[in-house]
Amino acid sequence: MIDGPCRLKIGRQEITQYLTCYTCSETQYLTVTFLDGHKQRVRGPAAIWFDPTKHKEITVGNAIEIDASELMVVFSRVGRHEGASTDDATFDETITPKIIKGPALHVPAVDEVVHEFKWHGSDPSRPERKIPGALKFTKLRHIPDQTYFTIPEVRTSDDAVLELMFMVFFELESIEKMMDKTHDPIADFMTLFHL
Repeated sequence: MIDGPCRLKIGRQEITQYLTCYTCSETQYLTVTFLDGHKQRVRGPAAIWFDPTKHKEITVGNAIEIDASELMVVFSRVGRHEGASTDDATFDETITPKIIKGPALHVPAVDEVVHEFKWHGSDPSRPERKIPGALKFTKLRHIPDQTYFTIPEVRTSDDAVLELMFMVFFELESIEKMMDKTHDPIADFMTLFHL
């Protein structure tokens, strides 16, 4: 591998191949996939020449910006035994959550998975109604917030039919507790008001 600029004399038995240089800025990262299958993340600013004798692929990704009022949950693998394969009976791996609070610029490690929240969200055709899984996001706001929902066809004791409209103000105090107790707090609010 010869890094230019330079003048090169090529013999009859030699074949040249021009290599691509992958670069990234301080708000990006490079994911390098090697021929043996393992991956490496390189935080920017960085530049790596693609070497076909070592690399299978190099891609550029953007770091995740987290504002001061946001946080993100990532799951990472810990406890892996060196040299153990996934088929091995001694393979021991646990997945642990990690909370990253902003302001931050997060570059996920190779073994990290960013958690996607799936909550009840507004129905596009009728915004006052909530439907499961309509609200999908990876960054959670940890400031006071509010949500609106409607409970249709509520019958009173004298058999009148009402439509109840609620506005609920809430603030998340413990993200760990929320992650342990529920996967959709909006659905829990709605269930609470149905009772």
